[in-house]
Amino acid sequence: MDRISPAARNLDRISQLPAGMLEHILSFLPFEEAARMSGVSTTWKNAYSSLPCLNFERYFLDKPIEKLVNAVDPILTYRKNQKVSVEKFSLRINQQWSSLFSNWIDTLVDCKIKELNLVLRSTRTGYTKLPEAIFNAKALKVLKLSEFHIELPSNSTIMFSSSLRELHLQSVYFDEEFMQALCTSCINLEVFMVRGLKGVTRFQTSLPKLKKLQVTAYYSKLRFVDIRSPNIEDLDVYGSNLCSDYFKSESDLNVVIITNCCKALKSLQLNGLNGVAMTQKWFDEIFTCLQNIEKLDLGDCNMLKTVKISGVFLKQLRVYRCDNVITIELDTPNLIEFSYDCSSLPNLKLKASASLEANIKFDSEGGETPNSDWYSKLVKFLDNFNHSMALELTCKSEKVCPRNSLTS
Repeated sequence: MDRISPAARNLDRISQLPAGMLEHILSFLPFEEAARMSGVSTTWKNAYSSLPCLNFERYFLDKPIEKLVNAVDPILTYRKNQKVSVEKFSLRINQQWSSLFSNWIDTLVDCKIKELNLVLRSTRTGYTKLPEAIFNAKALKVLKLSEFHIELPSNSTIMFSSSLRELHLQSVYFDEEFMQALCTSCINLEVFMVRGLKGVTRFQTSLPKLKKLQVTAYYSKLRFVDIRSPNIEDLDVYGSNLCSDYFKSESDLNVVIITNCCKALKSLQLNGLNGVAMTQKWFDEIFTCLQNIEKLDLGDCNMLKTVKISGVFLKQLRVYRCDNVITIELDTPNLIEFSYDCSSLPNLKLKASASLEANIKFDSEGGETPNSDWYSKLVKFLDNFNHSMALELTCKSEKVCPRNSLTS
């Protein structure tokens, strides 16, 4: 055994750390710095070659494609030959080079990839078809995709159906056939985030273990959303809050159904639902059937005129940019946060917790100089907060409040 002096040993104590700890240190470094560290010694080279997380998301985006190939090819080949698994692989690439990662996907599947994050920086040539090899990843738990056209594989088999826990899709195209297959096979999915989806007009899910869902429908033809997942706790539905008549004809949701099987729902956010008629019957059904809702956000819902809510579990309520609201009646004894930011003052009746903290932003109606009737309406509105813990009042019009804000 070679004898190493204490002085020499102290020069490089970091290299004597366990391999797992060295890999953990390298995982915090940008890719190019981690690669340079691999040249320090055999110990660091081995740690670099066994990194559990490979992040090529930013460094190569604006560099010659040969640099990316020379970086990715060797490390994936090493993993495959040495049968080293890959926990996470992230790649951001220009659309014209998308054909390169097909072979890499095959290798990652062999390396039992658990989390895959693929982002295309697209051009105007349309969406790139997602490689079918991804559907063979039996160990995949988290899948994040951006700017892809997703189709079922030719054999209609999704191998990650039992392992997948999170699915994040942004600016993607898929059809009803894929949506139906996903909801039928991926029964263990817990988080489903869809932003800017294309290709479907109806979004229906009854995934049994789903806990969090976000559906964002801007620039899409989505018309119908139906949620029937019994364990969902957090639901966000975003329609189009664009004002252009051109986009309204392409983007407005018409129907949002949240059935009484969603009894676990605690957080509900509804934004930009300009085409959905939120009638009092709609609200009554929500709070009669879904009594565990603790947080409710209503934003950019221009058809909303009346908000009457009775719920003992509701703790947080936000109403913003719903400029046609006339009446708000809240029988919510445990409400502790209330935020209102619309262009007009509604008729308000409020029953809330003595610990309520309210944040109110308003403007005089129509931007005109307010008269005595308007101030009387304001006083009546603010009377509802006499027994609250805190009230922050912000005036957007100098005609109402020259100093622009008032806090009490």
